[in-house]
Amino acid sequence: MNIAVPRYRAWRGLSYGVDLVAMGRMGLRACGIQPPDTRAHRMYGARVLAPCAGRLVALNGLPDMQIPMIDCDNPAGKHVLLRGAEADVRLGHLQPGSI
Repeated sequence: MNIAVPRYRAWRGLSYGVDLVAMGRMGLRACGIQPPDTRAHRMYGARVLAPCAGRLVALNGLPDMQIPMIDCDNPAGKHVLLRGAEADVRLGHLQPGSI
């Protein structure tokens, strides 16, 4: 992500992100190589817990996109932003209706 581009500056913290994935016995994280349906991914429907105590600062409920499409204006997708004592934490790419 190029932070010299004005529309990416607000998202520069995403470069510190960590993706959590669930893998099956064969080491795949989805049913198939790159299925277009997000429900085919093993993490879909998994419970998400806050990694720290904090105050909810922002949330959005954008619709799912077909894989591998990317929304350049909203790179975090559906997300919540928590403000903790030491840092802000964004939990992104959430399931529709889960927030």
